[in-house]
Amino acid sequence: MKKQKKLVAGVAGIERRTDRTEVGPFKNLDQKNKFKLTQQLSLMSPHIFIPILKMSLTIIKGFRFTSTNPAKQEEYETWAKTIGLRNKIQMLVYMLCRDGTYIATITNTSPELFDFEPALMQNISILPEGYDPNKGSSVILAPPIEKFVINEGIQDAEEEKSREEIVYGVLYPRTGIIKDTKGRETYGLYGQSMLDSIEDVLYKYLDVIEGYSAYIHKYGYGRLAILYDALEEFIKEGDIDSAIEALDKLSEEHATIEENEDIIGAGFKIQELNTGGSNPNVTQWKESLEKDIQIGLLQAPLTMGRAEGTTFASGYISEEDRMVALEGIQNIVTDIVNNEIIRRRENLQPGQPLEIEIEFEELSKPKVEIKDLNEACANGWISIEEWRRRTGFPAKRNESETYMQQATGQVPEGGDPTGESGTKPKAQNGKTSEESTKNVPSAPENQKSLNNSRPNK
Repeated sequence: MKKQKKLVAGVAGIERRTDRTEVGPFKNLDQKNKFKLTQQLSLMSPHIFIPILKMSLTIIKGFRFTSTNPAKQEEYETWAKTIGLRNKIQMLVYMLCRDGTYIATITNTSPELFDFEPALMQNISILPEGYDPNKGSSVILAPPIEKFVINEGIQDAEEEKSREEIVYGVLYPRTGIIKDTKGRETYGLYGQSMLDSIEDVLYKYLDVIEGYSAYIHKYGYGRLAILYDALEEFIKEGDIDSAIEALDKLSEEHATIEENEDIIGAGFKIQELNTGGSNPNVTQWKESLEKDIQIGLLQAPLTMGRAEGTTFASGYISEEDRMVALEGIQNIVTDIVNNEIIRRRENLQPGQPLEIEIEFEELSKPKVEIKDLNEACANGWISIEEWRRRTGFPAKRNESETYMQQATGQVPEGGDPTGESGTKPKAQNGKTSEESTKNVPSAPENQKSLNNSRPNK
């Protein structure tokens, strides 16, 4: 048996000069547990939470099961509705982008109710084969995985899970050394969080927001500078104590002035304090930090609600580029769902072939006009089920419903070009669809003519 090579710890990873436990208005940041920290960071600003949420909703905006067995397809559609699969996969994407790693425990192993629930990453340890946590190790922990430990080191709460009991997915696990919940260096066990590269930028952003808010609160709400010219004579004569005593009494009087109350007096001038000229670049600095955060989370100013200065062309190119990146993450999620969830459920039914997969809606798919879909379906380029999906109808026709043609004999415009829904397209060249199909060539000839008429891709 070939001996497995081990990774020996070499140059130490990048570390911060100071581990910040307070940033902006927040405190008690956990710098020892990576996954607790990412959970905290994700909720500190809408510029973090909303982009990750939008990614999960965008990537899983639509999905379907594909199989050559219609009965199997209906079975999985029923199962997906029963356990709320859409919401579970959206949460999978959210946690995968936030933490870099997704771990869920399988809670039900019956085929009809096969289910799973995400685990709290801050309490999970991934241990490779041959590693003994009681002995420790001077090498970097790396795959293959032997087990998952929940609440490692906590007496009466520690629980071990085998690989077969866990739904597991990672996002780019080999981008660098990652420390686990116990501070051990790992490589290939945990994925890379999308928050890692923008953590420092987020700290600066929150500090700017907090500092600027404090400034506005102190000087921006009608704060006044009251200058007593009458006291200048005391100061010129060197009687500082008398000037201070007078100011103390006057400040007590002015402390009783409430909002929108007129000030009446003599011997003084009032100057309003405002933010003009104090720091004219603070807004630009704040927007610059926001852009850095948006780039790190695959967003753009337009997608985050800032439309000024953005042209249609630049917005279109930016969004197209963003969709390409999101489709890359979508492909990773597709593999995780098929391998970790769909295959697991199929394996619970011995003797049945693995004949079904999940497919997510293509993000960069161009918008197609209804007339083009009608033509594609009539020419056999797409199936009836695909036509119904793309036009907003259920994939399968409900036979219990009464259709217009059957009820009244009338044919509305824009009906199902196949006649599947009980309607027919408008007559062309004076012929109905039935008349135009009387002279349809045999199957081989028809297929040949369709191939010749298909547009070049």
